[in-house]
Amino acid sequence: MYSTYSLSQKNKAFLAAASLGDLEALTALITAGAQIEALDQYHDTALIISAEKGHANIIKALIQEQANLNAEDQYGKTALMFACLNGHVECAHLLIQAKANLEILDNDGYTALSWAASNGHAEIIDLLIQAGANLETVDRSHQTALMWAASLGHTNVVALLIKANASLNTFSQERKTALMWAASEGHTEIVQLFIQAKVDLNVKQQDGKTALMWAASKGHTEAVMLLIKAGASLEDITWSHNTALLLAASFGKAQAVDALIQAKANVEAIDRSGRTALMAAAELNHFSTAKVLIQGGADLEAAYNGSGQNALMRAAGFGCPPIVSLFIEAKANLEAVDHTNQSALMYASSRNHESSAFLLLNALSSERVNHLLNEPDLNPMIQSFMHTILMAKSKTATVFIGMFSKKIKANSFLGLPIELRDKVLDYIFPTWLRNRAEIQVDAMQELTRFFNNLSLLPPEPPQAVIFSARAGRPSLLAADETSPNAAASPARFDF
Repeated sequence: MYSTYSLSQKNKAFLAAASLGDLEALTALITAGAQIEALDQYHDTALIISAEKGHANIIKALIQEQANLNAEDQYGKTALMFACLNGHVECAHLLIQAKANLEILDNDGYTALSWAASNGHAEIIDLLIQAGANLETVDRSHQTALMWAASLGHTNVVALLIKANASLNTFSQERKTALMWAASEGHTEIVQLFIQAKVDLNVKQQDGKTALMWAASKGHTEAVMLLIKAGASLEDITWSHNTALLLAASFGKAQAVDALIQAKANVEAIDRSGRTALMAAAELNHFSTAKVLIQGGADLEAAYNGSGQNALMRAAGFGCPPIVSLFIEAKANLEAVDHTNQSALMYASSRNHESSAFLLLNALSSERVNHLLNEPDLNPMIQSFMHTILMAKSKTATVFIGMFSKKIKANSFLGLPIELRDKVLDYIFPTWLRNRAEIQVDAMQELTRFFNNLSLLPPEPPQAVIFSARAGRPSLLAADETSPNAAASPARFDF
């Protein structure tokens, strides 16, 4: 049948028969003179093709015809590698039995064992181990078969390799051990296998990360708990002074954070920048994590060493309203200031985070001025104005408190008794605004209209109001203390 074919046609038909698993056609073409080592366009031989497809009958016939067992395709892969990659156990067994080379590396540095391990083919792994395959060969990324199996969750393969005494503490190019790979991917059964094998749990990468840190930062709580129970160190630090708890908090892994807190990890540990776990969770808007930390006793007022900013200030400055609410509910000190005398409210409002600013204004009002708003001697319009400002009923209120872009030039603050004006000023310009005499122009225009429309005020005030930082709060000074023209100023609240 094939006698009339050219050699090229015979070879093409021969390769096709190998691909289809057609033993009868393959045998006939060999008899007709087809070349055993003929190549297709991908540089594949019939043996490689049949191994990839899983045709054990073809492989057996080709082995009998003394086909080259170690021929490589364009990527350096052999027939054995394809059998291992695709899990063709019988094909792998035939090739191993025929003494195919177990240690050839393909273009990426993978061996047959690497391919079987990364694809979870435990039965083939067992065959390769029994045949004496090198368990420590590393690929281009310096990963062993054990690392591949551990990272990809192939528990049975890991168990076989550990039993065969594969090295447990080899580092990959990323300086990760097999345990670190398993922990970072959350493969708890494999983590347990390594613990049972007495692996060193506290081996560190070049940057100082441990298996526990990997599990914590990825939020694999069960792996975290297994490692803690087995004695992994809670307080090891990376080069940037991150602990497992700090890493878990930074990535918003609330359950892992809770597990670490329950294990008595230090909630006040700080990284190289002076940041605590609570600060990290707050500024990155990890609500559940921040809640767990607060419930776990984290210090609400802990501050960065350099700036004096606390977690609330960071949350307010980065615009994280849920976190701000959490701190308010936890009774954080809302009037705390950093080294530049900036409060959480100032950070929120100066960066246009209106929701956070409103929350803080409302909370500050509730804490500081409810009693003032109920005093009977306040003019009803003043009460209404103060309620608007202090309860943050408008966008202007936020702007007024926080955006210090223009300086106040105070003239008249019409006719209220001095002690009452002091009260109004003290509460309109509370502690966190003292020493700051700048506000937004549009807010001032609104306030000017309000004060100029007060119905109870005389046309010419006896004295002027000066907003001053010298006394530590806005102060009232007599007109003759301001300027020669102050007494003649019009009866208006001008800016």
